[in-house]
Amino acid sequence: MKKQTELSKHNKDFEQTVSNGEHAQIFDEKKRLLVQLNQLMNELINLKVPIKTTYWIDGLDSFQAKVDKVLKKVCFIEQKPGNYQYCDL
Repeated sequence: MKKQTELSKHNKDFEQTVSNGEHAQIFDEKKRLLVQLNQLMNELINLKVPIKTTYWIDGLDSFQAKVDKVLKKVCFIEQKPGNYQYCDL
């Protein structure tokens, strides 16, 4: 975002310089602006494509379905020791 802000500032300054008729100042800044442009181009050239790795587990969907099926059949009962209850499914 910083680069975009710098570019916008340069554009505004350039338009103001041209509208004021200060064409000599534009030529004086040419070298500085070309150096900055070359730096930006080098940064763009040296950018690397991000590495994206995708992972997955085969059969995870069927495993989740089996877990859901088991959980539908499990009955949890809170009981006191020695007092047994059974689930009717």
